[in-house]
Amino acid sequence: MAADKIYSVKATDKIDALDVKELGESDAIAKGYTNLQPFTMSGKTHVIGYKNDTIDFWEFTAAAPFLKPIAQKLNVGAGYQIVIGFTIGNQPAVCCYTADKGVMNFYAVGDDFAISKPYVYFRNHEPSISHGFTTLKTFTTYGVVTYLGYNKDNGYVAMYTFGLTATTPARTPAAAPYLMTPMWAHA
Repeated sequence: MAADKIYSVKATDKIDALDVKELGESDAIAKGYTNLQPFTMSGKTHVIGYKNDTIDFWEFTAAAPFLKPIAQKLNVGAGYQIVIGFTIGNQPAVCCYTADKGVMNFYAVGDDFAISKPYVYFRNHEPSISHGFTTLKTFTTYGVVTYLGYNKDNGYVAMYTFGLTATTPARTPAAAPYLMTPMWAHA
């Protein structure tokens, strides 16, 4: 198996330039992951990877081997097309999305990499139907976590805000106090 290259990418004084340096190589991440992305937790940069029914974590290190596997694995179930790590209320969280049903499962991630029961969201009517997304991205705008879903097959776009409730709902005592709100949609 070929090793993956690790790069440092920094902004420069020029508006259209980046300073990119190859740091080395790592073979810590095996093949077969359907999702790989950076994830910040406890002030450290990690990589999360989803394969089969599990999310794996690696911590970036400053020197070789650059990626240190974390022993804890999150069993979130099979069938997700998109897995996204993000921060909400200074706490790490993960969204696992199934396109055919339009279901988003949101998990709080603890300092020990344990996860909460999921906050489950789907919407089957306008505005902001949640099924069929081929792309799902999270970003922060005006201090609020926002989700944007896009379906490349029909051009449908929807946006949602994602926030916290005052308490955890009684029906799911171990779930995080999350709340997804439809915001906007366009066909």
